[in-house]
Amino acid sequence: MPVETPHPEFVRNLPLWQKCRDVVCGEEAVKTAGMTYLPRLSGQDEDEYDAYRARATFYAASSRTVEGLVGVILAKEGELEFPEGSKDLLEHIDGGDNSLGALENKVLTQQFVTGRLGLLVDAPGVDDARPYVATYHAENIVSWQWRVLDGKSQPTQVVLREEYYEQDANDPFVFLRKHQYRVLELEGWDGPEILRRYTVQIWREAKDSSVTSATRKATYVRIAELDTVPTMSGGRPIRFLPFKFVGARGLGEAVEKPLIADLASMNLSHYRNSADHEHGLHWTALPTVFAAGFDTNMKYTVGSARAWITDNAEAKAGYLEFSGAGLDSIAKAMESKEKKMAVLGARLLEDHPASGAETATAVRIRKGGENSLLRQVAKNASEALTVVLQWVADWAGSGMGEAKRSLNQDFDTLPIDGQTMSALMLALQSGDISYDVWFYNLKRGELLPEGHTLEDEKALITAGRPTPPAGRLTTMNMDDPAEEEDFEA
Repeated sequence: MPVETPHPEFVRNLPLWQKCRDVVCGEEAVKTAGMTYLPRLSGQDEDEYDAYRARATFYAASSRTVEGLVGVILAKEGELEFPEGSKDLLEHIDGGDNSLGALENKVLTQQFVTGRLGLLVDAPGVDDARPYVATYHAENIVSWQWRVLDGKSQPTQVVLREEYYEQDANDPFVFLRKHQYRVLELEGWDGPEILRRYTVQIWREAKDSSVTSATRKATYVRIAELDTVPTMSGGRPIRFLPFKFVGARGLGEAVEKPLIADLASMNLSHYRNSADHEHGLHWTALPTVFAAGFDTNMKYTVGSARAWITDNAEAKAGYLEFSGAGLDSIAKAMESKEKKMAVLGARLLEDHPASGAETATAVRIRKGGENSLLRQVAKNASEALTVVLQWVADWAGSGMGEAKRSLNQDFDTLPIDGQTMSALMLALQSGDISYDVWFYNLKRGELLPEGHTLEDEKALITAGRPTPPAGRLTTMNMDDPAEEEDFEA
């Protein structure tokens, strides 16, 4: 079989990955896909369909949701351990200008979008001690094989699809985009560990192949001079594949359903409704003149400076205007789907009650499922990043045991509004709650500096920080931005 032969699970999931990717990329990607997401109406020719598609609007619910959820995880700094002498590697973790923070953002984003990505630790040269981490989207992890080695399931072969640019032989200013396949393989996996060896092969399009031909598919050949046998610092052999699969719910070979799959489908349904709604408005929103009993050989102009004259007593003229509930029904369907998208995860799109009467308990219950999912995503990302950073440290000769990354998993915070703040202050004043409970609520409401402890606060008070006179606590209007700023300061 040729090197580009895909894994059956890749074939089965690729359309879903592409759909989720397009929806998160936004309007341009969705509209470029044409009839994949917006079928042509009966009787439409190509120009009519292009206009129909152009009038539609795409509501960026999915991308906002992904950005919001990733932002929640990265809102607080987690824990990081890495060898001091090699920390400069973290500033250029991808071998370029991207830092560890950028890598983490990319990992979390892909966990939500497709639920699958890969992290490869590599180095520019065979014996180079400056390793980096390359990321691969689900759509580029074409095939994989796993085996149970030493009591643990691990990959023994991974085939990755990559793009590269080649200068046109006939024009030095033209670059042709081509594809290649990187094959990561663990040779000798069926023997003793001491005989195993990690190798990398590169397969590129044969020189006589044509990727643009409608009748012939590109063929790929192994480029021997690009094959490598990577080693760690000091020439130590690598006896495993330094490639980590990362999912939203797990870290193995299993392919998961993307977390935003249902949201993406609803987002596209909303897009189709928008196309129909805009199409209807285009044809019905502007009144259309009608006339009967007038000279058909005359040219009539609509406007206050022109008069239409006829001797026909039965003549009549007026405007045809749309009436009926058709467009309203579509608008209501779109509104309903926006609500459903909010339930599926687009919290930023949800219309909150104007009264603001939702209780803290209700908020906690509503967010409980989401938080548990966020924690699972953050936990898996943390575990994967820890393993990858350990490989990086070991490759650089700094030692594996010193590397660890733990992303924030504390999402149970309830911002305190003015009414709650007043109630807490009055309870503290009356002695109904202790100072410890008061401080605990301020901490959970994120109204105190990061890392500020109860002991820190008590020490500041003891040191003479101004406090209200005994027995008299003033309340603040937390709905007033000026007072809130003073309080935080």
